[in-house]
Amino acid sequence: MIQVWAETMRDPALAAVLRQGFETVRVLWVKIVEGYQDAGVMRADIPALSVARTMVALVQGFAAQYALFGDVPVQAVELGLEALMIMGGPDARS
Repeated sequence: MIQVWAETMRDPALAAVLRQGFETVRVLWVKIVEGYQDAGVMRADIPALSVARTMVALVQGFAAQYALFGDVPVQAVELGLEALMIMGGPDARS
């Protein structure tokens, strides 16, 4: 994935293919997020596009770390994301 990203800097045709793939994934994630929002499972006051872009970034970041550093436990990302979501001080969980 990292090599493909680097190649897009010098290959406009590859960049276009990657952009189209990203757009396809982003549209699908937006639909999933909107479904969660419609069901009341996720806040509806945050744009679905913002959530979708964040999810794509999270997946790409995880893949990049895995490619560069090898073993990256999914649990580490899950716990880190949970910690970021419940920020608010020592009593944030209670």
